[in-house]
Amino acid sequence: MEISGKLNKTLFFTITLIVGGFLFIAVVNSVGIDKIINTIAAFQLWHFILLVFLNALAALISTLRWKIILDATGNIAPFKKILAARMIGYSVNYLTPSGLILGEPFKGMVLAGKTGLKLGSTMVSIVIEGSIFLSTVLLFVVIGAFSFLSYSDVSGKTLLIVLGALIFLLLIFYLFFTKMIKPSDVAGEKGFFSYLIDLLRLNKISFIDGLKNKIIRREDEIKKFFQLHKKTVFFAIFLSIAEISIMLAVFWLALYFLGFSISIKILLGLFSLMNISFLLPLPGSLGGMELSQIFAFGFFALGGQATALAFTLIIRIINLIFVAIGICCLVQFEIGIIYKKAAEFSIKFKQKFRGFLQSL
Repeated sequence: MEISGKLNKTLFFTITLIVGGFLFIAVVNSVGIDKIINTIAAFQLWHFILLVFLNALAALISTLRWKIILDATGNIAPFKKILAARMIGYSVNYLTPSGLILGEPFKGMVLAGKTGLKLGSTMVSIVIEGSIFLSTVLLFVVIGAFSFLSYSDVSGKTLLIVLGALIFLLLIFYLFFTKMIKPSDVAGEKGFFSYLIDLLRLNKISFIDGLKNKIIRREDEIKKFFQLHKKTVFFAIFLSIAEISIMLAVFWLALYFLGFSISIKILLGLFSLMNISFLLPLPGSLGGMELSQIFAFGFFALGGQATALAFTLIIRIINLIFVAIGICCLVQFEIGIIYKKAAEFSIKFKQKFRGFLQSL
C-alpha cells in the first residue's frame, strides 16, 4: 500500500512536471527567446542584487512570524534552525505540484528533528502561521482581483475564471474562520480538517481514519491559540502585511527596472492573477504563471509578451536562488541525521565489542 502510494505521487509529479514544462517551452517558443533575453538585458547587476536582498528580508520576516507563534505555544527554538526549516519547506513547496501542502509537514519534521520539539507541536504552529499568512494574502488577492475586474473591458470568460477562483478561496477561508477561529458555544463541533475529512469521506482511507483522533486534538490546540494569544495573532498579521508589502515592492521594482512605472491598482491586479495561477497543480506553477502574466501584461498594456516572460523569468531566477539555499539546508540536515545514526551505531558497536572481549 505504501509503495503504491509513493508510485502514485511520483507519477503525479512526473505528469504535472511534463505538462508544466510543455506549457513553459511552448510559451517561450511562441514569443521568441531572443526577444525575452533582450528585454532582460535592461536589468543591471545591482537591480538583481536589490531584489534578492528584498526577498531575503521577506524570508526573515516570515521566519520571525513562525518563531513568535512557536514561542507563544511554549516551543522555544533558535531563529537559525527555524530559518533553515523554513527554507527547506519553501524548496519542497516550489519544486512539487503541492502549492503550500507538502512542504509544510516536511518543514515541521525538519524543525522537530533539529530541535527535539514534538512533531505535533511544530505542526500546530505551522497550521496557525500558515492560516494567518494565507488569510492576509487572500485579502490582497481579493483587493487585486476586484481592482482588475473594475476595468470595463474584462471579457465574460475571464470574469468567470477570476470570480470562480475568488469564490473558492473565500469559501476555504470562511470554513477555516468559522471552524477554527470564531469562538463557538457548540460542544464537540468539528474543526476545519475533521470537517473536510468527513465531507470528502476521507475517513474511508484507513490511514487518515487512524489519525482522525490526533487531528481533532490538534484542532483543539489551534482553536485555543486563537482565543488565548490574540496579541500574537495581531503581531503575526502585521508581519504578514510587511512581508506581502515587500513582495509587492519586488514586483514593482522589477517592472520599473524593465522600464515601466505602474500604479498600485495595476500592481495589485498583477499580484492577484499571479497568486491565482498557483492554484494550478504544477511545480512552481510552471507555465501557469507565465500564461497568467502574458494575459495580465497584455491587458494592462505593459510591453506585451516579451516583457511578461522577462518579468516571470526574473522572479523565477530569484525564487530558484532561495530554492537552492533550501536544498543546501536539506543536504546539511540529512548529513546531520546520517552522522547521528553513525555515532549511535559506533557507540553500540563499541559496547558489544567490549562485552565480547570481556567474555573471552
